[in-house]
Amino acid sequence: YIEETEPMGTGGALVIHKDRILDHADCVLILHADVCSSFPLLDLLRFHVEHNADCTIMTTTVDPNSSHNFGCLVPDNQTNELIHYTERPLTYVNNYINCGIYAFSPNMFARLVTAKNESRNTHVNADV
Repeated sequence: YIEETEPMGTGGALVIHKDRILDHADCVLILHADVCSSFPLLDLLRFHVEHNADCTIMTTTVDPNSSHNFGCLVPDNQTNELIHYTERPLTYVNNYINCGIYAFSPNMFARLVTAKNESRNTHVNADV
């Protein structure tokens, strides 16, 4: 359990605590504290491991008219890889939304560090 003392976005908090996290795990589940439900976490982990993924995002579908209230994802229909993500879009993107639950492999932490360093150079928030 890791608590942020100031909001840094999911990626920022993970970068700061990456050494502590990676000392204890080959795969990490990230769940937002405001998420309370009976999600199929074992299915998420199984999918993550079977696809040798760096990051697996749990998604669900919602009514297209309410999708603008969530982070929307556009997957490749053949590979399930993420093509596009946008947080609370102003126009319709897709009705696949981010559940706020992720499985990360150690390689993902290196990607987060790179994104954080690049965001410092461009003054863009590197939230995952």
